[in-house]
Amino acid sequence: MKNKYLIGILTLLVLFIASCTTETQKVVTIQPFIGGNDALIVSFDQLRKEVFDGGNDPFDVTIKIQNKGESDVSKTKARVKLSGVKPQEFGRAEQDFLKTPESDLESRKKDASGGVIETSPHFVSFKDINHATAIQGNELAFPLRADVCYLYSTKVVSKLCVKTDLLSTTEGGVCTVNEAKPVFNSGAPLQVQKVQQSAVGKDKLRISFEIKKPGSGEIYRKESNGCELTRDKNKVHVRVDAGMEGLSCTGFDVKSGKGVEGDITLYDGTKIITCDQQINQKGDYETELKIDLSYDHLQTATEEIKVKHAPE
Repeated sequence: MKNKYLIGILTLLVLFIASCTTETQKVVTIQPFIGGNDALIVSFDQLRKEVFDGGNDPFDVTIKIQNKGESDVSKTKARVKLSGVKPQEFGRAEQDFLKTPESDLESRKKDASGGVIETSPHFVSFKDINHATAIQGNELAFPLRADVCYLYSTKVVSKLCVKTDLLSTTEGGVCTVNEAKPVFNSGAPLQVQKVQQSAVGKDKLRISFEIKKPGSGEIYRKESNGCELTRDKNKVHVRVDAGMEGLSCTGFDVKSGKGVEGDITLYDGTKIITCDQQINQKGDYETELKIDLSYDHLQTATEEIKVKHAPE
């Protein structure tokens, strides 16, 4: 009986230790960003879709803009343009169809408990638009388009693994040199994927990553002055920083602190970047890899408006 009692106690003790071991081995994945592929969401707000000609039926066009990404947008770096109709036919000059938001468009953020703080919508109004002349026939349909061009950015975080002997094939240690690394992106229409690290020498690491556009809208060169010129399309400003001297990336080697930066061109919405990092401080550790993408983003909303002939 005594032996059975001891065996029972030992069994419970083993199960308790195994349970504690399992708990301590659980890996907690930290999410530094909210994530997602959205930036500014653009739509028409309470648009009258039928108006009359003759200059006696003024109406307003209001554009609703809400920031659903994680990059603040300065009002000085955003432009709202109305097109699809000829301004002069609707009693306006060309400059009347071009406006900026009245205030900055703040991004979504995480609070201290990890919850999401949503943003409020902003409204840009084009007032007292009025079809001045009589149309030919009973009614005409016009496309109405709102183009919002603004400066946006994507913040990216990954990690590098450094070891005293980068070429060692011995497993174990604090991290692994030759493998794909986890990558975290802030909410934005342009993302970084497939961060890969490998050793290419006893004191050199190679880093490759893919820039991809999974979100809607179009990408233009940073501060492109309106997202209009073809030569500015699909241009992205990239900055890479591992917090160490000796970094170089194919295609751009402009020094920026301990990092490098430059402009790249997306082809079919993607681009693979390759960088080499010289390791001067040996040891076994992980270090932060930061990638920043800056670009103008063009988001568009379209509607149809009908102009009817006013009764005599």
